[in-house]
Amino acid sequence: MSSRPVMAPRFLIHRLVVVALLKALLEILLAVLCWTNGDIVGHTGVAVVKKQGASKKAAAKEPSGPRAKVDRNARTGQFVPVSRARFEAVMKAAEHSGLLGEKSKRIGGRISPELIEQAKKHTGIETDTDLIEFALANVALDDSFGATFRKTRGTVDPDLKLGF
Repeated sequence: MSSRPVMAPRFLIHRLVVVALLKALLEILLAVLCWTNGDIVGHTGVAVVKKQGASKKAAAKEPSGPRAKVDRNARTGQFVPVSRARFEAVMKAAEHSGLLGEKSKRIGGRISPELIEQAKKHTGIETDTDLIEFALANVALDDSFGATFRKTRGTVDPDLKLGF
């Protein structure tokens, strides 16, 4: 018996190439959707202009930890760190939407100290006010991105010219 390498059928190789090209195209499309002319686009689709310079007041409000926010992986339940850019994008989108105007409303309530400390630890936010403001901004800016993404997953626009 001769030991010749098993060759994959031609159509299988073609299919693998197509899948690799589509994956690269989707990565490029996601990059274009996330960055528009150097501006960060938040998860709500609102363009958020990058800071040119940071004032002391703005720097004091930014989280000091290595992570700005932590999400939980739905399958594993493990925490997945989200970058400082996400924190800034959420707060800028809330500001752009007019949600961070005059601070005249006061919130009071009893909350477990462990919950507050864990949230501060995971977000890197030090003050209670900033933590509450960030949490409320996340809820207020929530959109249906996940549902829309799941609905359109695996589909390609029929008018899209892929070049093959």
